[in-house]
This record gives sequence, structure tokens and C-alpha cells, in this order.
Amino acid sequence: MLKNIDVTLDLIGLRCPGPVLKTKKAIDIMQSGQTVLIICDDGGAVDDIPALCRRVGCKVIDFSEENGMLKFIIEKQA
Repeated sequence: MLKNIDVTLDLIGLRCPGPVLKTKKAIDIMQSGQTVLIICDDGGAVDDIPALCRRVGCKVIDFSEENGMLKFIIEKQA
């Protein structure tokens, strides 16, 4: 069972580096253990969002792609 979502980012229409920058900004103000749902349609985010998570110590706890729509659920780690 997935955790409750604390923050939702609708980043549809943004192109690189927009989704990564907006995601980083959200992560920066989140508390440890909180989650963010990211919805975007930038194909580069498939690699860029997980790379950001590795860099800032977050965890991708769910990912799905359907009809070009990408959804990530990320948890901020301690």
C-alpha cells in the first residue's frame, strides 16, 4: 500500500530542466518522510527525476508511464 501523498506537482507541458527544477524546489521544503507525486510529460524526466533523487537522498517509491504521461511518487529521506 502506498503512503499518502503530501504534495502534488502537475508539471505537464514543462520541458527540461523545468520538471527537475520544480521537483528539487518542492523536495527542499518537504520534511523527512513526506511524499510528492510528480505528473509530467517530458520524456527526459524518466532519467532526470531518479538521478535527482539519488543526488539529494530521496527515494522513488513508485513510477508509472501511460500514454506519454509520467507519474513518480518520491519520498524524502532523512
